[in-house]
Amino acid sequence: MKIGFDIRFFDDWLYAQFVEKLICKFVQSQDHNSYVLYTNKNRESFENIKNLEQCIVSFGYGSIKEQIYFPKILQNHHCDVTVFFQPCIPYFFSGKNIIFVEHLKNIYYQNFSHTLLKHMYLFWVEKSFSKAQTVLCFEENTQKELTERFDINGDKISIVPWFFPQEQTKKKGKNLVQTNILNKYHIKNDFILYAGGNGIEKNLEKLVHTITKIDQTQKNIDIVFLWDNVAKNISLRDTILKEKLEKKCHFVWDLNEEEKKSFYETSCGVVFPSLYESFCFELFDALNYGVPILSSNIENLEKILWKHVSYFSPLSRSSMNRALSHFLEKNIDKCDYNSIFKVYNCDKTLTRFSSIIQQVWNSPKEI
Repeated sequence: MKIGFDIRFFDDWLYAQFVEKLICKFVQSQDHNSYVLYTNKNRESFENIKNLEQCIVSFGYGSIKEQIYFPKILQNHHCDVTVFFQPCIPYFFSGKNIIFVEHLKNIYYQNFSHTLLKHMYLFWVEKSFSKAQTVLCFEENTQKELTERFDINGDKISIVPWFFPQEQTKKKGKNLVQTNILNKYHIKNDFILYAGGNGIEKNLEKLVHTITKIDQTQKNIDIVFLWDNVAKNISLRDTILKEKLEKKCHFVWDLNEEEKKSFYETSCGVVFPSLYESFCFELFDALNYGVPILSSNIENLEKILWKHVSYFSPLSRSSMNRALSHFLEKNIDKCDYNSIFKVYNCDKTLTRFSSIIQQVWNSPKEI
């Protein structure tokens, strides 16, 4: 069998790391097949695999040039099955294919610069799903959303389990640079940590309003936002200035591993107020370092995190306020999340993924 993997538009983000690890594991376990990797740059992790060819494709995503020429490139490789890890495939491509759906947040949240772009995206996604032999998602809620929103036959949708692409680190003793971290970044109070990425669905402005209430009723508490994608959120910065919290909100990025570890272990815990998530990639470090977590009570997170963490309603400021106050009062030191890592491991995903590819290969081509 010859299998194509389209990973052209990946960068160093968590879903991309998940896909890269899954492909590497699959290719190593199925070395009797041949593979074509469609990518926008050479990938070092695939260089020494003898039965895999890297095909560099530089067309802009969704461009006219891509729609015209990329289907021809796919056709010339004669792959038995092509796997796309984004929901939009070339309009004129007609080969057997599998589409991965990481999430549907772009359907429900306006993460587009213009409404017209969203309508174009929805049209493209719907056409892509209609051509797929199988649509893969990672949990039942997304499966239901696909059926309701795009009228996809339930038999066409399969669920594969998630896993964390990062490696767990062995727990060591107390970090020796913790005090230096506080001095270096001018943090004078106890703090909670947010490292959950940026986007409308992340609910960060409501979190800032909650910090204001906590500051008025309890001990001083700061919040540290990790990574530069959050620092670029102009609306969030405006809210911080309006609430006069510029001395209590810290934006930090370009950390080395020791500094990152120290931030987690020095914090009072991690807060995650998101309105929509398919999987808790962004909570890996908190889980890895055994840090207490206060999370929104959306169903997908509760199924993964169980009773290991504290919850609140992300729709309610009062719920968030009460939960954060109680969370800080408990003063939890360390948590054990090993049972979560045991459930979400690569082996289960690989077994399911291999079975689905075999099923699509054996299925008759739709006319």
